[in-house]
This record gives sequence, C-alpha cells and structure tokens, in this order.
Amino acid sequence: MRIENNGLNSQASVADSGRSGTNGASSAAVETNGNGAGVRNGSGKLEGGSTASSFTMLAPPTPKPSYFGHDREEITRIVIQSLVDLGYHKAARVLEEESEYTLESPEVSEFRDAVLQGQWNKAEELLFGLEINKDADVNALLFYMRQQKFLELLEVADVSRALHVLRTELTPLNQSVEKLHSLSSLMMCISADDLKARAEWDGAAGMSRQQLLSELSKSISASVMIPEHRLASLLHQVKQNQLSKCLYHNTANSPSLYTDHHCDRNQFPLSTVEILTDHKDEVWFVQFSNDGTRLATGSKDFTVIVWDLEDFQPIHHLKDHTGAITYLRWSPDDSKLLSCSQDKQAKLWDTTTGGCIRTMSAHTDWVSSCAWAPDGQTFVTGSVDKEMILWNLYGESIHTWTGARVYDLVVTADGARLAAVCTQMKLHVFNFVTREKEYERDLGGVSTCISVSKDSRYILLNMGAGVQELRLLNIETGADVRHFSGTKQEEFVVRNCFGGADENFVVSGSEDSNVYVWRKENGALVEVLPGHSGIVNCVAWNPTNPYMFASAGDDRNVRIWSKAPQPQLKEQRETTVQPIAKRDPGCLPELSKQSGQLILPFPCQLAISSITHSETTQTTTLTIAGAAPILTDAHLGDSISVNGTCLTITSFTRDTFTVDLSPETLRRTTFPQSLPSSSPNPVQVNLERAVSGDVRFGGHFVQGHVDTIASIVDRRSDGSPVVFRFKPRDMEVMKYVVEKGYVAVDGASLTVVAVGEGEDQGWWEVMLVDYTQEKIITARKQVGENVNVEVDITGKYIEKQVLAYLGAGDDGEGRGGLLERVVERVVERKLSERK
Repeated sequence: MRIENNGLNSQASVADSGRSGTNGASSAAVETNGNGAGVRNGSGKLEGGSTASSFTMLAPPTPKPSYFGHDREEITRIVIQSLVDLGYHKAARVLEEESEYTLESPEVSEFRDAVLQGQWNKAEELLFGLEINKDADVNALLFYMRQQKFLELLEVADVSRALHVLRTELTPLNQSVEKLHSLSSLMMCISADDLKARAEWDGAAGMSRQQLLSELSKSISASVMIPEHRLASLLHQVKQNQLSKCLYHNTANSPSLYTDHHCDRNQFPLSTVEILTDHKDEVWFVQFSNDGTRLATGSKDFTVIVWDLEDFQPIHHLKDHTGAITYLRWSPDDSKLLSCSQDKQAKLWDTTTGGCIRTMSAHTDWVSSCAWAPDGQTFVTGSVDKEMILWNLYGESIHTWTGARVYDLVVTADGARLAAVCTQMKLHVFNFVTREKEYERDLGGVSTCISVSKDSRYILLNMGAGVQELRLLNIETGADVRHFSGTKQEEFVVRNCFGGADENFVVSGSEDSNVYVWRKENGALVEVLPGHSGIVNCVAWNPTNPYMFASAGDDRNVRIWSKAPQPQLKEQRETTVQPIAKRDPGCLPELSKQSGQLILPFPCQLAISSITHSETTQTTTLTIAGAAPILTDAHLGDSISVNGTCLTITSFTRDTFTVDLSPETLRRTTFPQSLPSSSPNPVQVNLERAVSGDVRFGGHFVQGHVDTIASIVDRRSDGSPVVFRFKPRDMEVMKYVVEKGYVAVDGASLTVVAVGEGEDQGWWEVMLVDYTQEKIITARKQVGENVNVEVDITGKYIEKQVLAYLGAGDDGEGRGGLLERVVERVVERKLSERK
C-alpha cells in the first residue's frame, strides 16, 4: 500500500505529639516474613533478642583479606541484611558475632524504629545525627516525613492539628507549591477511604511508613544505612545485565543464578515453518487473535481470511468488501473482527459464523485503521478523510475527532489514551475518557504505523522516507526513548509490532523484502530475516506464543516464523514420507524398499522461488519451493547441493527451504543476485542431498565446492545422446581433466569423453544419454550459457603430495624436495666412499 504524498499488618493511631516523643501514630508493627519477626534491614527485635536493636556495634574488627577482590565488610554486612530479609535471624546474629561486623549502628536502628512507629519528632532529631549524602536536599527529607505526619493526622480526622502541620511545618520548607495545594485539598476528604483514594496512599497501617523509610535511606550514606534489600537489588542488576547481553532472550521466566545466562539462537523464531498462499494479490495486513489460536489476513484482493493455527487451514473467507483490505483488529474476547477497506467502509464480523454483523459507512475516503476499547463495547475507525469516529456495537457514531488524515491509530490497554499518526507527519494523543487532546508532536517525517505496548507506557512508530527508522516514544510525554535502524521504507506503508515474551523485541517489515528484529531494551539488531520476494507490509507476533510471529508481503504470501523444526527420532523418520508436490518430472524420487528413505539417483530439478539481497549483511538468500521429496528428514544446518554448490539450509518448511549465498559463492558460481524480472521462464536448478553413511557408495566423489564457471561452446547430437563441449573460465583446472575421468557440471557427475589441450584449446566434452537428459537441467542449456564446474578432488591431492615430496619444494632450511634430497645423499655417500 503506497504512502500518500503529502503487606504491613500493623494497626496505628495518631497520638498527641507531646507523649513519648511521637507526632503521629503511636505504634506500628513491622512487615513479617513468615516467622513473626520484623524485617528492619537488620534491626528490631529478633528471636531471643530485646526490643531494641540486637545488632549492636562490636569492637573494631581485625583487618581481613578481601573477598575475591570485594570489600569483606561490605559483603558480610549485605549477607547479614539478606539473612534478616529471608527471616533467618539466628543465622544473622551468629554471622555478626563470628565476623565481628555489625549491620548498622544503634543510631540507625533508633531512626528506623522512630519512622516505623510514627515518632516524627524523634525521627527528625535522629536524622540530623546521621551521615547525609552531600547532594541530598535536607528540606526535602523533612518534607517527606512531615507529609506522612500530615496524612496520618487526616486519617484519624484530626483536621486542626493537620492544618497546623501544613502551615507551620510543611510550608516553611519551601518545597513545591503545587504539592502544598494538593495536600491542602485533601483536608476536604469526607472519610479515611476517600483520603487514601485521592492521595494514592495506603495509610499508617499499610506500607506507607516502610516506603517513606526506603525513600529516606536513599539520601543517607550507604555505609551507614545499607539500602534496603541490597543483595536482591544487586542480583537483579546482575540478571538484567546478562539479559541485556542475550540477544535471543525470549522467556518471561527469571534466569537461574546457578549458571551464566545464555539463550540458544535455535530457540528463537528464525525459520519459516509455514507459508500461507491462498490470497490472490498483495497481503497488506496480518493479526493474531488474542488467544493466539487464529490468524486474520487482509489483502489487496478484497478478501479477509481467518486461519486456524492448529493446521494452518482457512476457517472463513470474508468477501463482502469491494476494495483492498487495509486493516484488521480482533475484539478483546475474539468473538468479533473489524476490517477496514479502501471501499470507504469498515465491517464488523462474527468470527464464529463468518457473517457480517455491521457495516460502518460514514467515512468519505478509504478507512485506514481501527482499534477496540479495552471493554470491547466500542471501537474507533480512522480515515484519510480527516475523521476518527467512535462507534458502539450497534454501528452508531458516539464521537468524532476531526482534523487529521489518519494513517494509523491505537487505544492503550488501560483505556486512558487514543494515539494516532497522520499524513501531516504528526503524532496526536487524546484522553480517551474525556475525548480531549493531550498533546500533538511534529515527527519530522511520515509515520505509517503506530503500536502500543501492553503496559500502555510506550508507542512504536515506523518512520518512512527521509528517516527510515523505528522510534520508541514515551506516550506520557511524547519524548523519544530509542531508535531502531536498518529498515528500508520510501514509498509504501510498512508496519511494526512489539513481540516475544514480555515484549522483549521490536519487529518490522521493510521494502527490501526482509523482516527486521531488534531488542527493545537496547535497540540492538537481532536478525534480518529474508524469505519474501517483495515488500514486507506487515508483521504480527502471537500474543500467547513467544516463539511464533507472522509476516505478510507483496508476494501474496503470509509466512509463519517459529523455532526450527526439531529432529525426528530415527524410527519416526524411517516410516515417514512427505506428500510429493507438483514439480518437474525429473524430480520424482524412488522409494527404497529396504529403508523407507527417499533415494535420489540424480539431482532433481526445481525452480528458484525468490532471490533477495541484503545490503546490510551483504548476504544473498535463495528460496526454493516444492522441495518436499528431499526435505523429509532435513534438519536446520544440513547441507544441500544447489547446481553443484554445497549450501547450508538456514530455514525450511515441509516443502520450502532457504539457503544463503556468500559473496565468495557469487564470485565462483553462476547464481545471480536477483531473479530476472522480464523472463517468463523460471530459473531451474539441480538439487541433491548429501549422501548418508548407511547406503551403498557408488559413482564419483563430489564435494559441492565449485572450482570455476565454464561456458558451453558447442552442442551436438550423436544419435539420441547429446554431446556438450565446455570451456572453463580458469584454464588452470584443465590439468585435472582427463579423458574417461569425470567432471561435475551443475552438480551432476559426468564422464569426460574428449579433452582438447594446448594453445587455443582448453576444453572437454561430455555425453548425456537419454536418462541423464531427463534428470538434469544442463540438457536444456544452449551454447553461450554457463555452468558450475567441480573437478576431481583426487587429482588435486595427488598433485599437492607430489609437489611436496618429489618436486622443488622447500623443507624450511632452504633445501629442495624429497627427490632432490635423496639425490644429494647418494652423491655425498659416493664421494665419501672415494675418500
């Protein structure tokens, strides 16, 4: 589609500030860890301990060696803290006594207890006795504590004292005026529950005091008061660092601490496992159902197809549109499907029956996009007619936003925002509840697609001509977070998506026929996946299967990507033969009665489906379809001969496989970098699998390592056989060609019947009998065409050995080969005998 131009369980009560030094609630229990003991970063009453801190300052410890380069005191104190966090209080106390290190001083423990018990005057006094970070704002710390005190007074309806705190304690700190106004408004709350809801605060008996302590500890020297749960924080950083370096991490499970984390590339969806070919024209859109069991595809052929992912068979063909399908969206419960079209209509379908429920015809130009509200009761359609319309399920218009020629739109999963991109190179973000626009941003280029993350925090944009990248934006502010580069997009609509477990990846189509995959967290390019033979218009990741995504292209195909098929057990392979697809008669296999395996006495012939070249990786990818007979026991990484060139299978399905052609392969062989667009005839190739070790070896040894290219200089009949004369590009290979020897031509091993050597000669001839003519593509080639040539490897080895041992070699000491040295020894012996 072308782009238009243009858990605290405590109970607390507020007491008089003059009693027991408190300025708020008199007491509060501390979070427990299953054994009733408080988790206090190492302080508080422990088993068998007193009500004061059990971790008291001991005598100065004796200096000890470091722990594998780390400070022993730091490590020990962090371990003590972790033992307390885990509830192992006895172990913590024993470690403290044995190591002679204490977790924290009595002053820190007192401060902690004062905050957790709501003794605000005492907490303030103790705060100034602690080592505060130089860059800390002391007034801000006081504001945090006095704010908590203010809220707790309001919680127990002591409004007069709360007002006194607001006026005489909070206001003089010269903090945020806006915050002061917000706090003053809370005095109008009619109940404690109303207060908690409006302040987003859980009360004195909740986690608020613990959260306050955690916030205060950030400004206190870490050597004095270790930040809470420090070991857990360090372990989290270690895991995140390992995950950030793991390109293929695609699971929501936390990695084990026992070993360094690494994800196997073979477990990532890099292989095409199915190709859906039912559409008759370019496929512009693809989307999985929310339960991941079905797939909807929309095409320029005016149809929508719903597929069953169990067997990849069509469930419904939806054909009521009279224009190309531009967009599809499943309802949250998957019972309905929205489709948009260039026929200026949007349709609502029943996904069970395939029937059309409603047709929305209010737009005056083609409908470009749509999105569901999270409750599934309303949806929005966008059009290039400068309108976005909100509809109910009865097809009634509820609200209309105007002014932007919309390319794409989304509604966030939390239902808070509607975001859209338009032909005027702008991003528009609206409050979906109030319908008001929150902001508008100039993007500096055309964006054709917008996706939103599941957590409603980020949006992802495809940027077209002049920019050609993907951008990750913070939806709250519209600010750029990250850029993803590599894709090609100049003239057409190309779409993206988030994907993988926990949306770890960003995926996009591209005008260069590739699918691009990046890590979302760091923008690293993970893979460039070839396979399509035209523009890749749209991609979608299965929301319930992190190992599956789909891509749709101008080649009329929808490719399903997943992990490479796993090898079958031997007993399963030996009894399984795949159905044979339509192909050239020369590709028909014979079935061995002994093993049940496919035996190919000659290379079979198939046509190249596509050839794509990536400037990014300088790799050319070749795809061949209809190859089921030679893929029955294929595995990822197996070798396969294509026109006599040994290549590695990089992805395959039941009847299709792809291989990569390196620059060296292109230099040595006849493979083109692309298919000729004007030729009506497909490019045919010979195919042959590598021989297995459990069958009889017959014929010649052919490695699949092409030595040179040869031209056909003569072709003539000799009865029914046909004689071909070849002249190599590199005359050096002629020394390995002998009469009645063999040469592999496009992968077929042929007997040499004549050799012409000397000046202006340098040719050889082979004869193709009737059977051979039926089996290989060479028989159909004419004078002037080229072939791949591999000469006898045996001759090369013999030549090298002869030169090394009998020729004029060099033994490393300036002496000649073996023959020369033997002669020297004989002469020396004879001379010595004469003496």
